[in-house]
Amino acid sequence: MGLKNRQMSCNLCSRYDEDLFKQELVSCVRMFFSKSMVSVGGGNHSFRSDKKDRIWITPSGYPRSHLEP
Repeated sequence: MGLKNRQMSCNLCSRYDEDLFKQELVSCVRMFFSKSMVSVGGGNHSFRSDKKDRIWITPSGYPRSHLEP
């Protein structure tokens, strides 16, 4: 899957309800990790809702394989 397709897949989650939004964030982070695009626990990943009233951020230093929605 090319970078453009990954971005599009991740951007789609902004239309879902909160639970699906969180599941999509975790799914994207796991996919990035499985493709060695991110380290085990460094940095954060975040999504912002279309309405810009909510943002979800993964914790720094937490193993990507242990993330849960």
